[in-house]
Amino acid sequence: VFFYKSPTHFHPFIAISTVSISANISIMNTKTLTAVFLAYSMVSVEPQSNECVFVDTTTGDYKLDLSDLIGVAQSYSDGFYNYTYFVCSNSFDCQNQYIPNVFASLIQIDPYDCWWLAQWDNGFIQPSYNPTTETWTFNYFGGDCGAGGGPIRQTTVNWHCNPDIVGYTITDARETNLCEYEVNIDSYYACVDAPPLYCQWY
Repeated sequence: VFFYKSPTHFHPFIAISTVSISANISIMNTKTLTAVFLAYSMVSVEPQSNECVFVDTTTGDYKLDLSDLIGVAQSYSDGFYNYTYFVCSNSFDCQNQYIPNVFASLIQIDPYDCWWLAQWDNGFIQPSYNPTTETWTFNYFGGDCGAGGGPIRQTTVNWHCNPDIVGYTITDARETNLCEYEVNIDSYYACVDAPPLYCQWY
């Protein structure tokens, strides 16, 4: 069986067999046996949904396709806060003593509470792309209010091209100013001219 290896799944190549059988003849004596093998890969087949496919807002010439990473979570800790990110998915039920629970895609957790920094909006927010640094930048506004009604959290998420990271890794997450955050991610998927991912036989 041939499997396509993606960062989070093994996709079986599909095998379909069609058999035509003459009346009153057993399958062992069938006249025709045709095997048709259909294959797909993330390189040659466009995603069925564009929910996690983005276009550069600066020129419109570049595309960022994160559809293979939908729902995949990664975390980063600075020793006190833990940041967790779910790609294109509001998969975490975040709640604290100040607000009711909110399902979010990017959260910050301290020893006492959970604060949401960004929500997946079905692709409404589109990134800018810097071809010099090979970086995609998302700016999210409207995160959790600070303790006791402080300013609304704002978060910048940068996806940096790193062809050695199949999947993605959070390399840094921090509060740059009061209730302003920056998250940096390395990923193969942020590379505009990255070669196709490899296939693996089993």
